[in-house]
Amino acid sequence: MAVRPSDFFSFAAPLCESATEIDLRNAISRSYYGALLHARAKIGPKIGNGHVQYASGTHAQVMGCYANGPTDEHKKIAYLLQDYKRQREEADYDIDDAIISQSDVQQMHRGCLKLTGRIDTLPNIVAAAPPDAASGTAPGSARPKLTIIK
Repeated sequence: MAVRPSDFFSFAAPLCESATEIDLRNAISRSYYGALLHARAKIGPKIGNGHVQYASGTHAQVMGCYANGPTDEHKKIAYLLQDYKRQREEADYDIDDAIISQSDVQQMHRGCLKLTGRIDTLPNIVAAAPPDAASGTAPGSARPKLTIIK
């Protein structure tokens, strides 16, 4: 059974209404992954699985593609993904700290959903060449070369 990025949002929605901390933490995590996986799906060729590889993990690969994208809106998407990732890391790893309020979790969930809509309005991007293994950049460039897919 295949899972779609939208499934993460569907799973997170009822958790946002819960009063338990573990549900709120899971809502943050699932909302972030819905946004990240949606953003990743708009990048071609697919990153990971031996296609486009950078010197860092999948999260950084996706954010790097948007940060180096052809428009300012691509860069804003990267910034928002990074902020949502930070919130997800806090929810997943800072378990001794109290979670933010339920309304903050709901706002983050709505923000991740809105982010997918913003991504859908952008031209898709593609890394034009596999990066240099040592530097993580496209051969002969200072950063990955990206092109717009029409």
